[in-house]
Amino acid sequence: MKIFIATILLSVATCSLLASRTDPSTSGRWASEMDGWYLEKKTDWNLAGAKGATFTPDGRQAVISLTNGGLAFVDLRDQRIRHVLDFSLLVGHDDSRPQSVAVSPMGMVAAAFPERHEVILIDRTRMRISERIKTAFPPRQVRFSAQGKYLFIGNSSSSHTWPAIYSVLRKQYLLSRIEPMVADMSRDDRYLYLYDPAKNSVRWLVSDTLETVRYFPLTAVSLSGRPLSMRILRDHRIAIGYRGSLVLTDRYLQSAEMVHAADDVEISLIEPSHDNRFLVFGTTGKLRVLSIMNNISHGLALPDGVREVGTYPNGNYLLYLDPARSNVGIMRIVVPTRHTSGDPSAIMVRN
Repeated sequence: MKIFIATILLSVATCSLLASRTDPSTSGRWASEMDGWYLEKKTDWNLAGAKGATFTPDGRQAVISLTNGGLAFVDLRDQRIRHVLDFSLLVGHDDSRPQSVAVSPMGMVAAAFPERHEVILIDRTRMRISERIKTAFPPRQVRFSAQGKYLFIGNSSSSHTWPAIYSVLRKQYLLSRIEPMVADMSRDDRYLYLYDPAKNSVRWLVSDTLETVRYFPLTAVSLSGRPLSMRILRDHRIAIGYRGSLVLTDRYLQSAEMVHAADDVEISLIEPSHDNRFLVFGTTGKLRVLSIMNNISHGLALPDGVREVGTYPNGNYLLYLDPARSNVGIMRIVVPTRHTSGDPSAIMVRN
């Protein structure tokens, strides 16, 4: 009987601990690294002297490109800089500084140098350059695919279009074009979805061979217009941004599951959340957050000129770069509901 009671008490304690770890409202417990900061500090997270930033895939750190040429790895829970990588020791003392950084689940860091027409790949464990990727254009944006096997390289920091897609494993370009591509990878990196402007359709290709599986005419999901951006969600649905509307479709683009009007805004940026509950979309200076659950959106209270936004891997937080102040900030957001539909500022929560 004593053993049985002890087992029950242990089970209850274990369940309580697990529940507290998933409930950010419980004092002293955290559902994520960012919840720890907001519960303890009760203020927005920001770091000055930054030129680019991204979250690590595990959500424990932010990797920040500093204005002095370094790359800082910052713990999100306490905002402590764990270590700084000096690019001058890696690429030479020519004052070249990366404009955009990205981190892959495979332990690689990509840094884009527009002045050098170069993207370098850094091994996080050894903190050394593993590869130098030369580009035919100034690289101003980099993003890894979900599994880290491919690197998307862009020449604009204000849109999700890509002149080049690089295969990290094969160490060669998968695709390279003069006209930037509207494209994205499936969450397992097996398939590439690529917009074909000649046929106004999306090509579904096998990523490693570029064999076309089939074409999806976009007339089924949109009457007119050319897509400006495309992202694959974690449940494999596809979000496509147009001028004035955002369309959410099934994986096979057979029909539009949801259409959201965007007041003639060019939707060149789409950032899905970690749990498929919301999307951050829009263009530089006009970013909104959209609830996928109820098709309601609100404007985000961000500084003017904000770019390089990214959603947190483990919760409802948004990382952004404010180039006017050389500042990286993280804000806590709530998913829009009918109760907050009349107050755009309700999306930004200051504890």
